[in-house]
Amino acid sequence: MQRLDISELSADNPSLKPYLAEAPEAAYKKGRMLAVKESGLASKTFPDTVAYSLDNVLSEEFYPGEPTDMANF
Repeated sequence: MQRLDISELSADNPSLKPYLAEAPEAAYKKGRMLAVKESGLASKTFPDTVAYSLDNVLSEEFYPGEPTDMANF
């Protein structure tokens, strides 16, 4: 659902597109900090940079896991 929302927002507001490229890295940094805090694991447990491209993140076909994991949803 969020992917569709992002697509619609960027179509309605083309001036936002340059900011979209920065979004995954910024969100990952925040998510990594939260994961360290909530899990109690060392920060080195998590990669320093986001593993997926913006194209991956926005693709409806992309799922960041094993294809068999989809059966659980």
